[in-house]
Amino acid sequence: MARRSIRETPGQREAHKKALQARLNSQERSEDTRREIEVGASIIRRLAHCRDDVSKGLFARLRPEFPGFLTRDRNRTLFANQLDIDTAEGLFDHA
Repeated sequence: MARRSIRETPGQREAHKKALQARLNSQERSEDTRREIEVGASIIRRLAHCRDDVSKGLFARLRPEFPGFLTRDRNRTLFANQLDIDTAEGLFDHA
């Protein structure tokens, strides 16, 4: 990276600061999204494959709440096979 001149204008420094902050914000959003994906994948895996008491309790807790998290039509469509939105039944085909 080239050294910046001591004669940079305050406007240039401010623009550089804003660009760095935007990059940091973008990275933080990406990391938050990745964490959400990993947690979600873990929950889906547990609900789909585990039949222990913890999984049953998790399922019982998520079943009524999950439809409220799906605020976009495309997300409701994505989970159409796993969830009947109106009755909250069939979440991940867990019995």
